Amino acid sequence: MDCSFDIGPYSGLKNAIESDGWDALDRDISNYDSDGDNVLDDTNDWTYAVGHQFRINPHESATYENRTFFGKGNPEVYRIPNNMYSNISGSGGQFIGETDTYKLTLQFNTAMKPDTDPEIKMYSTSGVHPVVPNGGTWQTNVFSNDTYITPNISLTSMMAGNIHVNVGGAKNTSNITMVPVIRAYNIILDADPPQNPIIQVEYYQCNTSLISWNNYSPQIDLESFEIYVESVSFNSISELTPVAVIDKNARNYKIESLEIDSPYYVSVVSVDTVGNKFFETTPVELNNTGAICFDKHIYGKNNTVSLTLNDKYMNMDDLTVESIIAEITSLSDVEGITVLLRETGANTGIFTSQAAGNDINYTTSNSDSINHILHISDGDSILAQTFNSISEVTRKDYATIDLSPPVTTLSTNIEFYGENVASLNFIYTLSATDSISGIDQIKYSLNNGSSILYTTPFTIDVEGNYTLTYWSEDKAGNYESANSIFIVIDSSTPSTPLDLSGTQVDLNIQLTWEANTELDIAGYNLYRNGSKINGDLLETIGYSDSINSGRQYRYNVTAIDYVGNESTFSEPFNITTLTAAPEMTSPLTGTAFVDNEITVRGSAESGSFVEIFVNGVSQGETIANSAGYFSLVGVELSEGLNTITSISTNAYGVKSAVSHAVTIPLDSKPQPPEGLTPVPGDTIITINWEANTETDIQGYNVYRDNEKLNHALITETTFTDTRLINSTQYQYRLSAVDENNSESRRSPGITATPVAGEEWETP
Repeated sequence: MDCSFDIGPYSGLKNAIESDGWDALDRDISNYDSDGDNVLDDTNDWTYAVGHQFRINPHESATYENRTFFGKGNPEVYRIPNNMYSNISGSGGQFIGETDTYKLTLQFNTAMKPDTDPEIKMYSTSGVHPVVPNGGTWQTNVFSNDTYITPNISLTSMMAGNIHVNVGGAKNTSNITMVPVIRAYNIILDADPPQNPIIQVEYYQCNTSLISWNNYSPQIDLESFEIYVESVSFNSISELTPVAVIDKNARNYKIESLEIDSPYYVSVVSVDTVGNKFFETTPVELNNTGAICFDKHIYGKNNTVSLTLNDKYMNMDDLTVESIIAEITSLSDVEGITVLLRETGANTGIFTSQAAGNDINYTTSNSDSINHILHISDGDSILAQTFNSISEVTRKDYATIDLSPPVTTLSTNIEFYGENVASLNFIYTLSATDSISGIDQIKYSLNNGSSILYTTPFTIDVEGNYTLTYWSEDKAGNYESANSIFIVIDSSTPSTPLDLSGTQVDLNIQLTWEANTELDIAGYNLYRNGSKINGDLLETIGYSDSINSGRQYRYNVTAIDYVGNESTFSEPFNITTLTAAPEMTSPLTGTAFVDNEITVRGSAESGSFVEIFVNGVSQGETIANSAGYFSLVGVELSEGLNTITSISTNAYGVKSAVSHAVTIPLDSKPQPPEGLTPVPGDTIITINWEANTETDIQGYNVYRDNEKLNHALITETTFTDTRLINSTQYQYRLSAVDENNSESRRSPGITATPVAGEEWETP
């Protein structure tokens, strides 16, 4: 949309621009951006008071270049397209930390002049404004030079706050300057790092420690926590690497793999969304001396539980082998037991249950030194801990009890054929599960040979019979009972099937062959002209194949065993199929005809020539249309029974078999009666005629003036017409009817006039 407004040469806007500059205009316009879209273009019927007593109406834009004068005395007019600028974006999103490499990218929706950089101003609420250097780069995206990227912009902590961006000054290839866009973009420069939490050590567990900061109140822009653990104290993280970066919602962290009796220092550093953090920090010292540890953390049914306490500070002197007490509880025995631990030697500082002679064996219920029974169940988590003088836990450790062996399963990339019959391309995959301690290793062997550590799926590359044995061990030392499967590797192809033959029945080929004698035959494949025509394996030695007429076909059969090995092709069976015989639909057998010319109709293969025969004599050819229908008119019949047949010849020149026969009789109409003689009388006329010579005449019909007079056939050769009007002339005609009710043509007409008392003579 092109938008403009008129400014008189002495208007307030002109004075504002010339006296205060464009930055002042920016501040004035921004005060009246009522809809907050950074452009004075609201579609409401508002008027915006801007700057020095001038007004900008809706859909108007302001600029200070490209002024045009319309004749002497006309006001000065600014008319600038308002659709040149498209979009602006900054590196790093809306929230930015302190950086020397910030860039802005301007997108225009027209081709721009690359020799004119945009005028870009940035204003911070801090009062210290970033400076956008000149000399950015132009790039082509959709239009020529439609994208401008600024040089690096320095954003310092002194500029922290809301920073908005004004854009103007760019010109398109028509040398028109863009409409300035006020507050085209806004970023928040965040240079304040969040406060670090105060951490506490919750407990020591053998060589691990749990730290927490439950009372920490995060800032709204907190992004994450960085965990720093070092073996020497530090006061800055600037050159350190965190051991972990955890979610902002976390309030504790478990530090693992601590060496017993070695000092460690830990600090938790808060990081906000733009990466601000305090580099100076005061770490907390971890005192992991005197750790109490199980010798293992997962125990199986073949293990003995042993506790070790390392604490030289608990030594009373350098000469005496000392003892301490540890308490152990399990999920299945809440009372627990007290275990005596003794120092392994004078001044070693290592206290073990083994040194005290009371190892805890949980394979059966067992009494300790104070005769209390500890019951251990599968899946138990055993806790050992020591207390200080005010009953606070000072050291503890956990161990898990796993008494159940793992479960191993075998899978293959192809299902076994028959009874575990496989081929050389089978791939065997072993997998194991253990719900408590997890899988330590999987092993297998072939034919009771040496065990093989399973690492990846494997194949068996030599044909033969194999016993595959497989099992697994969990991390508690529990062994699974071995699983075994007997596998037959078969790579030999079956013999080739014999005696493939076939016959055509209508549009089907009935194929048969001899069955193979091998015992592992799964079925057969049948091929027509080199392509397999069956989906599933054929389990019989016969197949009916639907074919087209008048084609040449080559069939082969192969045998398939349970492994999937396929024999070579059998000797081919070749056949040229007959075209399907035409099907005559009209006339139907038994239909009697009196006319000796009829039309024969039917169906045949589309485009084929159909020849019609009557009593073996050709009556001519016709062509079946695209729908397969044909008809032939003028087929001549002979008196008596007629046998109609047809043969078709397809486009390949292959003739069909003879169609089914249609038998119809031809019974010609009788001859019209002859020798008609009228004898008139008083109101009557008698008609006499000669009898027809045909032997199958049933009778005659008499017509007066074309109106039949008799209801039943007249079987004599005379007829008297009564109740006539004297002196009135009448015309009479006769027809003969045979036993098939076939009526002859009517005889030529004769006339007669009844007259009272006179004899009538024929003219």
